[in-house]
Amino acid sequence: MFVKKTMNMKTYENGGDKWGNRFGGNGFVDNLDVKSVGLEKWKPQEGENIIDLIPFNATAGNPLVIAGKAEEGDPMYSLDYFVHKDIGPNHANITCLKQYGKDCPLCREYDRLKVLSGKDNEDKAIAMKSKRRVVYVVHDLKTGKFGYWDTGWKSVEEKITKKARVTMDPDTHAPINAFDWENGWSLKFYGEKKTFNKREYVEPDLFEFIKRPPLSDEVLAKSIDLATVIKMTSPEEMEKLISGKAYSTEPQSAPAPQSAPAVSNDEGIAKANIADYDEQPTEKKAEEAYQSAVQNTSFEQMKPVEQPVSAPQSAPAPQSEYQCPFGHVWGEADKHEECVKCTKLWESCFAASEV
Repeated sequence: MFVKKTMNMKTYENGGDKWGNRFGGNGFVDNLDVKSVGLEKWKPQEGENIIDLIPFNATAGNPLVIAGKAEEGDPMYSLDYFVHKDIGPNHANITCLKQYGKDCPLCREYDRLKVLSGKDNEDKAIAMKSKRRVVYVVHDLKTGKFGYWDTGWKSVEEKITKKARVTMDPDTHAPINAFDWENGWSLKFYGEKKTFNKREYVEPDLFEFIKRPPLSDEVLAKSIDLATVIKMTSPEEMEKLISGKAYSTEPQSAPAPQSAPAVSNDEGIAKANIADYDEQPTEKKAEEAYQSAVQNTSFEQMKPVEQPVSAPQSAPAPQSEYQCPFGHVWGEADKHEECVKCTKLWESCFAASEV
């Protein structure tokens, strides 16, 4: 239950307030075990949307509290986070560890790749970089339903905070206290259906705030610091997931030329003599990564691979890439039992569910 504290809009201004620029460079959260707290994913609908963003009290485990940028019990309305998306052979979403003051192998791998030449390394670095997201606990005033809205920081959070700063209360002629439980305002916006890469989604736009009464105890009962359901991954597990290989944590100089180690014909694959990679074949490392994942609750949503990572696969037909092979609605990744069997299309289907 939300402790009814006043939320001052000044805490969300960048600059001189105690939160400053909130996070700095890389590093906030990802994988949220929202099912454990009974929340379903909410998405904006085409046309008019009117919602309340339900505030919560920061817990001791909230990354902002850990970083000393907020205090336990402070009222907040959003979980602003960074995630490394689509990592490893099972396309996992991994929590970035930097905001916890820990070594993040995925950030380190990004730093390594971005200084290397070549288009391939550039593309890999971009894919490895953490992505900024924001999550709200939402009360849909048109349907009466509650859920969590996982969306883009720049496309939503940045826009609504800017709008809140310039919206004036007609009674007080002062900027509104948009996200406060008592004096806050509902968020209204228009959802426009668009298509990208043959995939339909609804883009929120034309944000505005409309006056509302204080949030009821029934609504505030849905309050939760989503930081309490963050899934964590160890640095060791991250290293195994990076392309199915474990790599050294130490910086490497160029290795002296060496002869390749002898490999019997029975092994069927040559072992690479690379200083910063383990010599086990990629297929074996990928299998180890998957076995580690299924035994760790942090990876319960990862999907198994049905064939060796390095085995050549033909590209799916242009139309079948956007059709569920089991007949379900596209973009409902992890909603059906058959999803665990889908390896070729799960990544694209999951991406569609994230829009």
